[in-house]
Amino acid sequence: MTDGTAAAQEARQRAGLTDHDLTSIELACQRLVYEFGRQVDANTPGGVADLFTADAVFVRGRAVASGRREIGASIAPAPAGTKRLHIYTNLVITALSATTAIGTCYYQAYRFDETATPAELSPSVIGHITDQFTRLGGRWLIDRRDQIRIARARGAA
Repeated sequence: MTDGTAAAQEARQRAGLTDHDLTSIELACQRLVYEFGRQVDANTPGGVADLFTADAVFVRGRAVASGRREIGASIAPAPAGTKRLHIYTNLVITALSATTAIGTCYYQAYRFDETATPAELSPSVIGHITDQFTRLGGRWLIDRRDQIRIARARGAA
């Protein structure tokens, strides 16, 4: 999962990161990406906000949320009877130091009517995410997230 570019390799060498350090950082940051989707899908905006630093920035198009409170408030709950499912792919994490990392991935968001039998699945959005991660107090957190919508289904928010 590491970024193999010469510049990234050089930055890691300057930071004195071992292969074990790199793997630990990558796994911790990957978990944040996946946990974000899990918390959104579970309709827990507070859980989403807890994945960010206190002064984090979350950018979605023209909407910018700053700080945990705004980030949590920016996560709209799914309508009653509707479930969401976020899927992340092509995830690449690059450790820059023992306390900073960056990552990119693509995402797909689906929604479905849980009252229908069988459930009716609707693709909603596909996009690209760029994250900046910071380690504070021994815990990795998202410091900045830029979420770019590439395409959306008709009627999707």
